[in-house]
Amino acid sequence: MIEKLGKLILALVVVAVVLIVISYVGLMIYVNSQGKSFIESYLSTTYGVQAEIKQIKLSFPFTLVISDFSCGDVSFSHAYLRLERVKFDPVTPIFSRLQIDGLKVQVVRQRDEVTIEPFWRYKIAASKDAPLLDQVDVNRKVDISSPLTASAVPKRDIPFSLIIREILLKQITLAYTDYTFVPPLEFTLKDTNVKLKDFNLPKLLMFYFDVSASMETETRKMPDILKADGWLDWFYKNMEAQVKVDRYDYLTFDKQYSRGFKAYDLDLEQAFLSLLVELRAADNDLVISGEVMFEDVAFKNDPLRPDKVESLQNALAALKKKDDNPYFNLPPLKTKLDHPSIDMGQVTARLQQLTMQNVGDVLDRVLKGETDIKNIEDDPAVKTIKNLFRGVEAIIKDKFKSEE
Repeated sequence: MIEKLGKLILALVVVAVVLIVISYVGLMIYVNSQGKSFIESYLSTTYGVQAEIKQIKLSFPFTLVISDFSCGDVSFSHAYLRLERVKFDPVTPIFSRLQIDGLKVQVVRQRDEVTIEPFWRYKIAASKDAPLLDQVDVNRKVDISSPLTASAVPKRDIPFSLIIREILLKQITLAYTDYTFVPPLEFTLKDTNVKLKDFNLPKLLMFYFDVSASMETETRKMPDILKADGWLDWFYKNMEAQVKVDRYDYLTFDKQYSRGFKAYDLDLEQAFLSLLVELRAADNDLVISGEVMFEDVAFKNDPLRPDKVESLQNALAALKKKDDNPYFNLPPLKTKLDHPSIDMGQVTARLQQLTMQNVGDVLDRVLKGETDIKNIEDDPAVKTIKNLFRGVEAIIKDKFKSEE
């Protein structure tokens, strides 16, 4: 009896293996022969846009390669996806790597809508100010001693999950056009590289990211302008990240600036801005902090408005210095990770308060008796900085109102 039962089990195992092999071989034959036409037909039918693929190839054990894909505003030269294994309960395919080379994406904004045709369309809601909290726990840390995985989530929440150990997006070109500006604001992020580790779907659990990019417009090139790295756990609303913008050329979008901020109005010859932002979130409470640095600021030798130039020079001289470059710290701002919103009026007020704390030369004059402590706010440097911040606030608020 036991012997017969053993033979039956062996027979069932053999049959199961044969069925799996037949299914796999059938899948491989179908993908290699009909996969290209199937995906092209599906995309064209679903989105109404012609899709083109040069080749789709599935090889043993499970490596999928797609060459020369193009559909609407998205194209790439090469994509590679490799299956590592499949877990059950819940069903979880685990892929060791997804790599896409030469990805090109066109992003367009028309008033209250951002699109990547034909795959993505985002409606921008009317802006609403949110209160800026004064008491912010900027030092709060998130416990990451036990990294979260799909198994940490109740099974009823994720009947199906997908994990990609590593995603590499190499040499991305992202072209952006914003028609809400006159003339339209246009730039391209080139040589962009994105690396993601431990990426989970459909629930975005903890994953790590590293991003770098250069920027180009019709008239300017800014190599290695953007760097960002950190980790994000969208499901539990936790995050720690750092974003750095290195030497942004202030004159890049001079045509789009409001009156008073154009290089002509400021008698500005050149200026570069660097920005360092830290993002920290715990239980959906997001804290944003950082610093802004001014580099290689130069005014025209024969300015049309010498008094304004002198005030601007005094304002920059009043700021703290790092490597001989003036800078100021951004005030810690608190909002929500899943719905960030900031009251720009309170941001401006906090920046003004911060500036008052950093005007070292004004305090020096007070100590020397050259300026009365009661008249600090009348100092040209302080007044200039305050007016600049008020101008920035007005521009942003006017922008928001135009979108409502």
